[in-house]
Amino acid sequence: MAGARIAWVDYARAYGIVLVVTGHAFRALERADGLTVDPALLALVDKVIYSFHMPFFFLLAGMTKGLSSARRPSQVGWSLLVTLVWPYLLWSLVLIGLKHLFTGLSSAELPTTDLLRVLYLQPVDQFWFLYSLFLIRLAWIAVDAIGNRILSRLAVLVPLTLAFVDFGQSSAVLGVWLLFWAAFYGLGTLLTPASLERIRPSRRLALALVAGVVWVVGLIWSTDLLDDNFGVDRTGIALAGSLMSLLLLSLLPSSERGFARLVGLIGEASLAIYAAQSIGGVLMRVALAKAGLLTPASLVIGYSLAALLLPTLAYAVLLWLSARWKLPLISLAGFGMARRSAYFPALSKGGSAPMAQPRTSS
Repeated sequence: MAGARIAWVDYARAYGIVLVVTGHAFRALERADGLTVDPALLALVDKVIYSFHMPFFFLLAGMTKGLSSARRPSQVGWSLLVTLVWPYLLWSLVLIGLKHLFTGLSSAELPTTDLLRVLYLQPVDQFWFLYSLFLIRLAWIAVDAIGNRILSRLAVLVPLTLAFVDFGQSSAVLGVWLLFWAAFYGLGTLLTPASLERIRPSRRLALALVAGVVWVVGLIWSTDLLDDNFGVDRTGIALAGSLMSLLLLSLLPSSERGFARLVGLIGEASLAIYAAQSIGGVLMRVALAKAGLLTPASLVIGYSLAALLLPTLAYAVLLWLSARWKLPLISLAGFGMARRSAYFPALSKGGSAPMAQPRTSS
């Protein structure tokens, strides 16, 4: 059902954004002045999370491509504008402005390049993801418009094959890294939610265990931090970790109980969290420092909770106000196109978003 919510997909979004926020929290800890942390622990956490969490997000983006209700070219263009272009421009400007206004509060360095270059050629901080996803989505719109089956398969196979090639270290978004992310997005277009749900749960669990073993062995075998380049090791580990997570998450049943509903809401608000997480994390860091409570543990826990919950709260409030005032406040804030919540109907007068029913295998 186009436009419907699938509970385990929202749980997967929540899982992915928790990994993103936790990774940023530990990296903030690494950069924090006056805090002593075991470098080996930081390296281990960094290696585990960064081994697959962003490939997992691109894989998920490819999987959900067909769930969008946008079909006509005008609808597709508007969806790209609201869900990728506007959030990228708005929150890049917000982050750059706050960094210049409150120099010293953030542990990240200020961008030194020209503002236009930052916005169009050199994304700032985490917004490289929206930038890259926009370019990949554009390419796939062209592929889908042509409608050639061979071209569609090549759009998956060529980036995936090249992802196993070691091109050396590169930090440029408009370079070989784009092929790496496109490989996972393309793979996701094949691994649709419906195709996974048709596999028997017992087989999904068995496949997840195999992928998990490959992921763990790969992490032990590889001595790199897996965040500088890619090739056979990097791609294999990322694929194994992503597939392990995806298969396990697809086994989760939907639930209307409190914690499951909160997880679902976090999944719905994942774009808002991705965009505004830095603000919540920095505010918590400043608050802990002023209260004399800044320790490694308090920073990681406080940063993670603030970066997750404050944007989720903002998303929920804007969703409620959007329904009350009949204004697209969610879209204006760069938080996507949502008008209703599948998990908290009270946030929207129009009721909850439709939930797709899971498919069972015969």
